[in-house]
Amino acid sequence: MPILRFRDDRPTLIGVVHLPPLPGSIRYGGLDISTIVDFAVRNARVLDEAGFDAVILENFNDYPFRARVREPETIASMAVITREVVKSVNIPVGINLLRNSGPEAVAIAAVTGASFIRSNAYCEAIVSAEGLIEPVAREV
Repeated sequence: MPILRFRDDRPTLIGVVHLPPLPGSIRYGGLDISTIVDFAVRNARVLDEAGFDAVILENFNDYPFRARVREPETIASMAVITREVVKSVNIPVGINLLRNSGPEAVAIAAVTGASFIRSNAYCEAIVSAEGLIEPVAREV
């Protein structure tokens, strides 16, 4: 992934699309993946048209989270959603796969054209509601 650079003449504005619960999460209610894709694309386009510098997709509604996403259907769903958003907007797209699935997010970015990821515990361990969250820098 190349280094992502934003404009220097003003603060960078990154919008977040909080996705509905994804397949594999405890809260997933059977929503068709195409409906989730449409939701993500629609919201990402709004952010793009509003002048945001980038958009990040986040599985925020998949709580309660595990320290790392292990459900293959969640990872696959995020990949499908991300690819469609990347094709639909003119700004960089990022991924935050909660709670701290940086390596999985990098894999998704690599196959979808996403430009960046966010990792909650990259270099330092943190204590959270999910337990000890270990850093993922080495794996990323």
